Parts: sequence; structure tokens; C-alpha cells
Amino acid sequence: ETVLGWLFDEERLADWSPVQGCDVSGGVRYECVAIFEQEKIPGLLAAWNLFVLADPGSAHRAGLLREVERLLTSRQKLEGIGVDGRIPEAWAVVPTQAEISRWQTYFTGREIPLPRWLALDAPGMWFTPQGEARQLLDYGFSAFTKAPAPDLSAGLLPVRVARGAEETVQPVADAPAGIVVEKSRAADLVAEVELPQVLEAPVEEGAVIGSVTVTLDGSPVVEYPIRAGAAVERMEMPLALRRLLAALCGGRVE
Repeated sequence: ETVLGWLFDEERLADWSPVQGCDVSGGVRYECVAIFEQEKIPGLLAAWNLFVLADPGSAHRAGLLREVERLLTSRQKLEGIGVDGRIPEAWAVVPTQAEISRWQTYFTGREIPLPRWLALDAPGMWFTPQGEARQLLDYGFSAFTKAPAPDLSAGLLPVRVARGAEETVQPVADAPAGIVVEKSRAADLVAEVELPQVLEAPVEEGAVIGSVTVTLDGSPVVEYPIRAGAAVERMEMPLALRRLLAALCGGRVE
């Protein structure tokens, strides 16, 4: 939770679903596989293999070192729907960043491939296999951006209101603040508008009268409502008489 908690607050990952599975042996957690799948973009996922480098005590120390060596020297492919054949990235979690250099020396001396590093005393950071510090929020997800919703200012025409005090009502798109998408694909977002040709009065201001579906390559990415920009009363007899009186008097009578 300490290492991965940021993922649940990162807005670029709002539509990513983490799936976690851990192997435990002898009371010691050796590894944890986390798969993050983008719900709105099929086939787009990230797979991480995390393991803890903390002293489990003399009874389990040798077993932990053997298991870590196995993890780093024989990277196993994942099995399961959508992830078959994918080799997860290896991440070592250490209590403090000061321990990274000691583990580097240990692995290098035994010709064991170096993993990427996470340190519990350096939240929001990750370290390259060589120990260089980087921003964790941008690792692997820097290719994503929060793009604005497609501009509909010229495409939402007034909708006719049957038996209304006003002939039409202006629709207003209740768009999200942004849509998470790969930076290179932001311009490829397409908005599909669904609005009725006629509404029946009365219409409440803010009432949902339609929807916008944003797609990428034909697949839905996000959907949001279209609301009535103003209230429209039903044209009842009292209101019709007031309007007639206003017209005869050359003014407006409410």
C-alpha cells in the first residue's frame, strides 16, 4: 500500500484497474504481481513484479535470497486472459534508499540482473537499476495526458420544445474536466452527439436531454450528459393570456 497507493489517486489512471496477486512461502512474502489494465483502451496494460528486500529473520534469510535470485534471473511470462506471454517488469522494494547501493553490489557480484528500485523513505520516487532517482508518477505513464473534451460549441443547436412557453431550449454539454488518453492520440478523439429533435414542455433547467459519447477508433472512451441550458414552462392558458395582454399593451406582463 505504501508503494502503490499513489496509483489510486493519479488522475491519469482513473480508468485503470489494478489486479494484484502475491506468492507467499514460509510466512515470507517474496513477490507481488500487479497488473494495471486500461478499461477504456483494450489491450493497453502494464505489469509489474514487485518483491520486498527486507530481512525476514535468520530462519528465512537464505530462502529469500534464493527466491530473489530466481525472480531476477529467470523472468517468467504471465499466464492469463490478455496477458499471456508478457514478462512483467522487476521492481525491488527496500526500506530505505541507502540500501540500494548495497544490494547493487550484492547482485552485480553474483551476475544477477539489476531490478528497478522503490524505497519506502522516498515516496513518489523510483530509482533506475543504476540507482538514479526519477519521479514515480511519470514512470510508464508519461505518454498519457488529460485532453480536453472535443469542442461542441458549434455543434449543439437549439432543440425545439413542443407546447412550451419558448420555442426552443439551448442544450449544454456537461463535459468532464479532461479525458485521459495517450498524448499522440488526443487529436483522434471523436464526439458523437445524441439529442432528440423535439422535447415536451415543461423542461427543467439542468435536466438531462441528451448525451455525448467520445470514441477512439470507434471504441467508447467516456460518455457525459447534455443538459437543458434553461427552464421552459408549458404554455398553459393563463400564461398564453398574459403573453397576449403583453403584446396588446406593447410590453411584457408576467
